[in-house]
Amino acid sequence: MHTVRFALQQGRHLACIDHPEAWRSEPKVQGNRQMMADKLAAPIANGEALVQLLNFLRGKSDPSLAVSDGNNHQTSMTF
Repeated sequence: MHTVRFALQQGRHLACIDHPEAWRSEPKVQGNRQMMADKLAAPIANGEALVQLLNFLRGKSDPSLAVSDGNNHQTSMTF
C-alpha cells in the first residue's frame, strides 16, 4: 500500500478492480476491497466502468465513479 499512500499524497486519482463476488474472499483482493470501502479508489468492475474512468480523467464526464452498482462485474480481461 506504499504506492497508494504516495498517490494520495500526490493528489492522484486511484482506481482498482472490483472483483466478481466469487473472488471477493480471496486474500489477494482485500487491498482493493478496502480501498473501495474507504472511498479511496474508483471501482472498475467492467469495460464500461474503465471507459467512464478514462473519460473522467480526460475531463469528459461527470466524476460519479466512486459508486458501484454491484452488477455486471468483470469475469475476464477482455473488454
